[in-house]
Amino acid sequence: MYGNNKKNIGNGEKIAMMIGICQLLELYSKCSLSAQHAKKFPTSVLEDAVHLTNQSERLSEAWVWWSEPFKYCGFGTPSTILNEMSEGVFKPQISEGRAKCARIKFNIFAKEAQQLETSLLEKGLDEDEVNNLLDWSPRIAEETNFNGSREIVIEGFSCDVKEKVESNLCEITKKLKTSLTNRMKHLQVVEESVSAFSIKKCLELTKAEDFMDEARV
Repeated sequence: MYGNNKKNIGNGEKIAMMIGICQLLELYSKCSLSAQHAKKFPTSVLEDAVHLTNQSERLSEAWVWWSEPFKYCGFGTPSTILNEMSEGVFKPQISEGRAKCARIKFNIFAKEAQQLETSLLEKGLDEDEVNNLLDWSPRIAEETNFNGSREIVIEGFSCDVKEKVESNLCEITKKLKTSLTNRMKHLQVVEESVSAFSIKKCLELTKAEDFMDEARV
């Protein structure tokens, strides 16, 4: 769906949909990683799960693009990206760490490409034919619509398209919320435990103990 070709890389609707899915994945990942943390108690995990369900419910009713940058996806701020896309450009942003990893992978790929070129030439393929097989970078640069400043030209991203994407994301979030709600039903006992040991209850118990101490004196 999101392959590296001209129809997809500059398609504002598909990019916006991808950003919305990433926003949902950030919510889910935060809760999932919290549940896997060794220092987290079950009660804390349940609070995170309830928070995830509540956020999903709000987004299912009215989609809102975050004004804070992605923590795990790491390629910018959703609301900023959408505003830039409305102006006809997509400016991917990545951290220095991710850029370093990309450079390492690219260097490995370039080395493998060089080895492949040598191997093909040794097998008797014509040099022009080998160059056509391995000359991917100019073609990709042309098809991705880069304008020379690390911006991707976006076509046809109107207000109607944006509203369509938001409507689709709301429908997806409704299904996610339903799934989360059904899974939460199995945690009824834990939820009652959280209620029993809530901060309010603890404060009430503390006050009662203080009152008994005073009565003893």
